[in-house]
Amino acid sequence: MDIDYIVLGALLHDIGRSVDCGTLHGWEGFKLLAQTPFRRYASPCVTHWLKGRSRQQILDEGDMSPELVTEIMSAGNFEELGLEDRIICIADAMARGDEVVTVKDRYIEARKRYGSNPWIETNEKLTLEFKDEIDILLIRDLYSLFPKLSG
Repeated sequence: MDIDYIVLGALLHDIGRSVDCGTLHGWEGFKLLAQTPFRRYASPCVTHWLKGRSRQQILDEGDMSPELVTEIMSAGNFEELGLEDRIICIADAMARGDEVVTVKDRYIEARKRYGSNPWIETNEKLTLEFKDEIDILLIRDLYSLFPKLSG
């Protein structure tokens, strides 16, 4: 596992919000970082957003044009997430402002902000699947590492 990649990817994954605070912030972040010496950390910008979806899933659940989806998917392999990318997805989903929350709590908040829709539902499902994988590797519940969540 590449800890430096996880740390820097997690710190930079939302850099696209400096350009777009909406759903395309992941793509904007990827494009920003791809032009810098930090291009190695561009992928988490997209992977935390798409969470391994296929082109068809993106078209079915999202509101992007087929042309944009093709452009994004041709920029990298965003369907097969490594362990590092999954950890970044979980970390993102457990952060609310400056506090640590459960994935379920974070998605309750997401539904309040954006409404319930297929994209949000799949995001929660995929993130919980990633958490289950991490729980197995840790041989314990990830939440047990955070006293606020395990008590």
